Amino acid sequence: MALAEACAGIVQTAPMLRRALCETAIDVQPVDGLAALLGRVLHPVWLPAADLAFIASEQFHADADLVDAALDDLSAITTRNLETGGSAWTWLGHRGFHILVAHRVIHALWTKARQAEAPAVKAALGNPAMPKAGHRFPFGYSPRPSNEVL
Repeated sequence: MALAEACAGIVQTAPMLRRALCETAIDVQPVDGLAALLGRVLHPVWLPAADLAFIASEQFHADADLVDAALDDLSAITTRNLETGGSAWTWLGHRGFHILVAHRVIHALWTKARQAEAPAVKAALGNPAMPKAGHRFPFGYSPRPSNEVL
């Protein structure tokens, strides 16, 4: 099933996602959808979300292979994903896919002599799942102290 059709199916059961999925997958071409996706999932640090999306859009429009690679990543991750929602679920909530697409944009910036923008986009990756100092990790996970000997 095509991504747009799969996302339209999600909208049928979760109408509150209509705007986000229309802007990123249903009503747009992949080149624009990927940029809009990054504008939504990256966490602005140095650049506003609109600027992050614009930078991504520039890179995707300049290099069709970049778009193809990101869509191949979507397919590969969806194939290996244990969730049953298909490509739409990967698109919507698979953080690894989002990070991989962002990495492709960052790499494109770096190789096109736009090194100053690359770390600004990288900083937007963030890690919203990490707890603040003094808070416990979910599911009993705790990182090993760096000075612990294995």
